Amino acid sequence: MRRRSEHLIVRLEVCEIVQSMFGGRMYRMPIAFTILILALTGLSWAGDGASGTDDEIASVKAFNQAYTNAQKTADVNAIASLWAPDAIMMPAGEPAVVGSRQIHAWLTRNQPDANVVISNDVSNWKDITVTGDYAFQWAQTFVNIRSRTGDAGVHMSGTALQVLKKQPDGSWKLYRSSWSYEPRKKDKTSQ
Repeated sequence: MRRRSEHLIVRLEVCEIVQSMFGGRMYRMPIAFTILILALTGLSWAGDGASGTDDEIASVKAFNQAYTNAQKTADVNAIASLWAPDAIMMPAGEPAVVGSRQIHAWLTRNQPDANVVISNDVSNWKDITVTGDYAFQWAQTFVNIRSRTGDAGVHMSGTALQVLKKQPDGSWKLYRSSWSYEPRKKDKTSQ
């Protein structure tokens, strides 16, 4: 009983911290964000640290592979179809992009130029945790970008945090996504 009450106290403290981050407007914070904060603090609603069944984890990994495939082909429609209608994208250094229509428009504006080659686009997703209809994961990301003419390229790396939401048909869609990049480094392979 003592352990459960300690978990409750920590959850309440986390909620108070998050509430203060949003200027006391707790009612505006989506439940998924609250669950995300709790997941990041290493807690689960049951207090058992479960990460989901093997089938649930496998289905999230299958989603990740589908997303990676869509990104590698730069298929904006395929990428956009993997976002939930009420999704929020939080690109590094930019305002949040709210809703699947706005996300599609953002993806279209930021589609790679035809003269650019993206290679070694890797996201090593870690700590995949499934809780009910939500899945949480984070990754270290790596990408090499160079021109088709062979000009020197850049290597970018960073981190990403995602919340996926299970759809009524059982599939996963991106619900919340945020990422950051470390400073760009010249690609030594193209010099």
